[in-house]
Amino acid sequence: MAKNVTAHEYISRAIEMSPLTQREIATMAGYDKPNVISMMKTGITKVPINKIPVLAKACGVDEKHMLRVVMQDYYPEVWEVLMRNFETESLNEEERELIRQHRASKDESFVKGSRSMTCAAADSSVAAAAAIVA
Repeated sequence: MAKNVTAHEYISRAIEMSPLTQREIATMAGYDKPNVISMMKTGITKVPINKIPVLAKACGVDEKHMLRVVMQDYYPEVWEVLMRNFETESLNEEERELIRQHRASKDESFVKGSRSMTCAAADSSVAAAAAIVA
């Protein structure tokens, strides 16, 4: 299984892919100086959970994906408890594993510069999930 992307790797890549400057992103997030964004990119400071919605919007990335990456990196035990209690209960373990694999591949492709999974990979994931459910 692929290694999870770290929060600072994710935010760094998201900012690189954004059409906005770090200063513009910092301003949108309510920071006076862009050095806070630089510190998040390098991992010197953590991405504040309450800033994820505005940072995701400013960078043009999915808010839920950013939240998942940040929580898995900073608070993996808390994230596991939340997922165990709030993730869709109708999924069996095989379906959950497919979702984990899909998310891991999405993390890998994001770090490599692709904002989304390819259509072929999406079709493959959907077909595999449908086969399990059927």
